[in-house]
Amino acid sequence: GRPVYGSKVGLTGDYSIPTAASVEQNQIPLNNESLPFNDVDGLFNSGVFVAPFNGSFTFKYNLYVTSLASPDTGDYNLTVGAYQEFSAGGQAWNYMEPHTCTYGLAHTLIGENITFPCSVGDTITWYVGATNVNNAVTIKETVGVNVSFVELQQYTSTGLFVDVSANFPDVTVGEWLSEILNRFNLILY
Repeated sequence: GRPVYGSKVGLTGDYSIPTAASVEQNQIPLNNESLPFNDVDGLFNSGVFVAPFNGSFTFKYNLYVTSLASPDTGDYNLTVGAYQEFSAGGQAWNYMEPHTCTYGLAHTLIGENITFPCSVGDTITWYVGATNVNNAVTIKETVGVNVSFVELQQYTSTGLFVDVSANFPDVTVGEWLSEILNRFNLILY
């Protein structure tokens, strides 16, 4: 598949996961598309990925998680999930990754090469849940130079691609560059 340029979304602020005795999935509010994020291909709608065509789509996530050290101590479970709704009807939890974290410590949760086969119009929504009965658990928007995000790494279409070279006019590279430079009044040094 080809790389996808700029299809990365993040948080607009820190997100506190609601306290719960068991892992209850909460949608991660991935609404930030401004720097350092950008969704040039327009594939995310309010943090929800929408498949533009039939194909396989590969994602990555980085989540920076912190928690209070009291009143509970020890470990807690945090699960990152992806919920897929099919345009033809139906839905499924197609990705669930449990992480063991320790109260009072910061953790970096990373998921890579997470691939979903999709049909045009299928949606993928990212969720998180934790067994944090009494302690606040937070996904941090930024930690130093690091940010929490979900990114579309690459995709492979099951459809046909347009062969640009077969549709390009019969001109030399020099002629093409000259036309571009003249059209946009550009100067090369």
